Amino acid sequence: ADRTTALDTARFEEVARRSEVENLRQELSRVGARRQALEESLARHAYSTETVRHLLSSDIPVNGHRFRPLGLLADFVEVTPGYEEVVEEFLKGELDCVVVEHHEEARSGISLLRSEGTGRSTFFVTHAHANGHSNGHLDGEIRRTPGVLAAVRDLVRFEDRLGLNGDVALPALANAYVVDDASTAERMVAAYPEGHFLTATGEHYYHRLVSGGKGESAGPLALRRDFRDLEKRTGDLEKTLRA
Repeated sequence: ADRTTALDTARFEEVARRSEVENLRQELSRVGARRQALEESLARHAYSTETVRHLLSSDIPVNGHRFRPLGLLADFVEVTPGYEEVVEEFLKGELDCVVVEHHEEARSGISLLRSEGTGRSTFFVTHAHANGHSNGHLDGEIRRTPGVLAAVRDLVRFEDRLGLNGDVALPALANAYVVDDASTAERMVAAYPEGHFLTATGEHYYHRLVSGGKGESAGPLALRRDFRDLEKRTGDLEKTLRA
């Protein structure tokens, strides 16, 4: 009887183990498919506009030389985890800038868009003189105010190949802060109308302007975060299956 009970227990554990392995394999397949879809979406800049995707599609001869964009500004940015959506909503237009090395290439890109009538775009030039924007003359005072969580520029890191050399990458970052909630933002914008105050849920207060809501789809920063999470989950699942 004891031997029969032991055999039944072993069979039950074997069935449970096989079921667990099959479930892990199915999840690995789903995660892998989602990861591949995200990777392709990021590579194709599917989150951007058709105009921008056209500019990034290939080397294009314009004005006697090749127009060679380096990518989008979003490709050169990393954000402190947990703040992806906040930064993305605030810098949505800037993140879609086409990065080029020289002003000549920016002019060529604009000429191309004009000649084809395919829309407008903004270009970020890496080889340019310092823009001279300060870090905000009231920065210390604002940072010490209760309810102010962080300066946005401290949450955003730009790759060295953008050629910033300590310069502020975007003027909007000089006076932008993440705050606790809407009531804090309302209080801060009344005291500092030149500042940009962002809530954790994505509302943006600037002077008399208030923007908010929910976009139709995630942008590049959130997509890259999701891709990293899926990469980690894929590794964990593969490790469990090998055990």
